Amino acid sequence: VFVILLTNPTGGAQVDPRRGSLEVRIADNDRPGNGEPGEDDDDDEEDEEPGLFKFDQASFNVFEDVGAAVISVRRSDGEAGAVSVDFATADGTAVDGEDYTGVSGTLTWENGDDDSKNFEVPIIDDDISEGLETVLLSLSNPTGGAEIHAQRGQATLRIRPSDRGDGDDDE
Repeated sequence: VFVILLTNPTGGAQVDPRRGSLEVRIADNDRPGNGEPGEDDDDDEEDEEPGLFKFDQASFNVFEDVGAAVISVRRSDGEAGAVSVDFATADGTAVDGEDYTGVSGTLTWENGDDDSKNFEVPIIDDDISEGLETVLLSLSNPTGGAEIHAQRGQATLRIRPSDRGDGDDDE
């Protein structure tokens, strides 16, 4: 497995956070089902692997008045066996208890399940004029033979200030 990552765009271009990286897996051609005569070609390696955990996006964006950010975690590249992974938040420039409420827990997938799982990060809407703030998101402790994606096992939650108006309601 290796990852191709697009970086350092020029001329005002930006790298799309959802499509700026690609994971490449090289199939093992020494296993049954590699096209040899008389072998089973219906063998699907992906179904035999427990998979990789990764955040659905490299960064999630919400406004301060949203109430809670919904964070999606995906199981990819396999769905064999029951697996789980822990998640947690940590302060970036946002502060737990002032800008958001820190959370941690465990997400669980059953055998054959490759649906995304979600958790919520409560966002605190205060009256303090602040710029963009960040919360760090991480995955850890995978079970059942699953692994955490090297680049997408961490993500950032960006909290944008709410539009509060210009004070026009004082007139």
